[in-house]
Amino acid sequence: MTANYSRLTVIIPALNEEDCITPVINSIQAQGITSIVVADNGSTDDTIARAEAAGATVCHAAQRGYGAACLAGIAALPASCNVVLFCDGDGADDHHQIAALCEPVLNGT
Repeated sequence: MTANYSRLTVIIPALNEEDCITPVINSIQAQGITSIVVADNGSTDDTIARAEAAGATVCHAAQRGYGAACLAGIAALPASCNVVLFCDGDGADDHHQIAALCEPVLNGT
């Protein structure tokens, strides 16, 4: 059974990830996920522009720190979202595992 990802949003806390952010977003989108929030934590490079160009929504964390970026991402969730997945902006996560991780939750199993 394939999950319906319409209730899922991926939050990517990011700080100066201009070289990685586009491939990360593209990899998540390739899994069928369209709701992606990049929570920028004060980047001074092109992370924001590249994230927006790749189709992500960008929000800004008011204070520094990974936790602050995660909370900013949660505050920016669309109303339709009731399942959240956090992924690193540096490409360290294996996005091919998203289905195995999220489908049981989304399918209620």
